[in-house]
Amino acid sequence: MEISGTQVDELSEDILSRESGAMKSYEFHWTIADYINAVLQTGCCLLMVDEHGEAAADWEGAPLHGLPEFLLIVARKSDKDGAA
Repeated sequence: MEISGTQVDELSEDILSRESGAMKSYEFHWTIADYINAVLQTGCCLLMVDEHGEAAADWEGAPLHGLPEFLLIVARKSDKDGAA
């Protein structure tokens, strides 16, 4: 079941296997642009966007070394007149 960038599956309690089960599992396939646009659509002004961290856990199967670990978006909600 795909809902606006979110994949929902029912998997087993074993997080390292992809076997069917009763636990709901959510995967988000959003790009950085999706996150930034979501913030902008609420009427906020972006103050800063930063990616940092490079650590990858041993259990992660994909080669994630060198990719950012965190995305930080700092924004300010505009007042009713449009000023931040």
